[in-house]
Parts: sequence; C-alpha cells; structure tokens
Amino acid sequence: MEPDVEVGLLIHSWLANSTYPNGGTFERMVKLQSRKPGELNPFVDPASWQQWLARLKTVADKWIADETAKAARSR
Repeated sequence: MEPDVEVGLLIHSWLANSTYPNGGTFERMVKLQSRKPGELNPFVDPASWQQWLARLKTVADKWIADETAKAARSR
C-alpha cells in the first residue's frame, strides 16, 4: 500500500466508473466543477485510493489462485 498517495488519477478514466470507489475521474470532475468555496477537492481522497488498491489485490490474488489451480489440474 502507498500511504502517501492522495490523488488517484486513472489513465483509463472511462473504465473506472464502476471500479474506483466514490466515482472515477469524470464523476469527480463534475463534483469539482460544482464545488463551493471551502469544500474539499473531490480528487484528494486517500481512502478511496486505499480501497481501490485492496480491491485490485483481491482480484489479482483470485486470478493467481485460479491460474495455479488450472496449472495443477493440467499436470
């Protein structure tokens, strides 16, 4: 985990709508445009970054386990 990351700006922004917690780049841009003085910047969200990393790790761990099981069955 990267504790110092505060802004997760995703390269494939259109893909993040359903996977990045609390909205992807485009949703956050809309929030930023309508933000009032004193409100937090919606892009500065370290908690969502950490949630997203945890979700990606879970997906990667499952993929590795599935591939390992497939390899074991094919021996």
